[in-house]
Amino acid sequence: MDAFVTAGDNVIRYCQGGDPSDYLSRELETWIDIESGYREVRVNHLFHDLASVTVLFDFPYVYLGPTLKRVPTETLLNELERADVVFVEGPWQVSAVDSLLDDGLLVYSSHNYEPERFSTFASGTCVHRYFYEKVEAAERDAVSSADLVVCTSERDMEIYRREFEDVDIYVAPNGTYVDEDPTVNTDQNQQIRDELDVGDDESLGLFVGSKHTPNIEALRLIHDIASDVDSEGTHLVAVGTACDDVDRQSSNVEQLGFVEDIEPYFEAADFAVHPMVSGGGTNIKLFDYFNWGLPVISTEFGARGLDVTDNHNIIISEIEGFPESIRRLHRHPDLREDIGNAAREFVREKYDWREISRKLREKMLTYVNNSEREDSITD
Repeated sequence: MDAFVTAGDNVIRYCQGGDPSDYLSRELETWIDIESGYREVRVNHLFHDLASVTVLFDFPYVYLGPTLKRVPTETLLNELERADVVFVEGPWQVSAVDSLLDDGLLVYSSHNYEPERFSTFASGTCVHRYFYEKVEAAERDAVSSADLVVCTSERDMEIYRREFEDVDIYVAPNGTYVDEDPTVNTDQNQQIRDELDVGDDESLGLFVGSKHTPNIEALRLIHDIASDVDSEGTHLVAVGTACDDVDRQSSNVEQLGFVEDIEPYFEAADFAVHPMVSGGGTNIKLFDYFNWGLPVISTEFGARGLDVTDNHNIIISEIEGFPESIRRLHRHPDLREDIGNAAREFVREKYDWREISRKLREKMLTYVNNSEREDSITD
């Protein structure tokens, strides 16, 4: 949304649901000023919050849309009335918003092709298959309801064009704030390495992952990989809530789980491991690794949708080859530096959030007619 705010547009981010503790204080609507011209509103509604319960059991948000359609809030209806452009993140609420929107451009912002993301559900239990059918329906309805689909990679665009006819689609890749140089804190860097018992002649590999099935699978693979480099002076650290679902112990793997400040771990690490074998869209954390100048060892699947070059700005490997790639980076600090620098240059040239946002806004302007009313964009 950077380019929209910079250009003077009014941006309202509407959140379906808020902090459950707000029910106790009876403050069911909270407005937050993010910056000038950009506000967020969080609206608690009992039915809407109940519709989100599925995620607690690792099922998708398939009931958000139907609930929103049946009991829309006055706040949402008012903002939709004012909006020239409405972005809806994910497929779950697009059809519902379409039914409530009288005018304005409706944009489905797709971070993943959800039937691919939840593909394992198709062969699971009867409950999993039920939810998979709901996912397929939500994706289908979102594409048919939206005026424009915005996805994050050429690969996803090809999927949408293969699966759906006459879809108007635009690629706005994920990115990072590349002109903000990472802050280096040498003392904190050394403190982390000391806490993880990483010696001066040893190296530290980083994995970052939220509590999402593909990340959990990748973390389990990291334990398998680690056993083959146990005697190499290499340590691996996992940060993020994916650790909550992996009950494994390896002598050279430290699972820290959620941390308040993640940036020091990017600075303390010598390289990153990215053994992704499932999921959809592009992996945003790759851009963070790149921006910090970390050489990344990734599966080909993990780097899908990115125009990277093996052995130049990334190392592409099958899972079986990860131990040898880790040894290679551990033994050759100059190689780590060369690949890390090339990765940083790559992300700064192609994946700057501000430039991506500017191009997206230009695309939106081609759809929106000149109007005398004040621009208002609901996210």
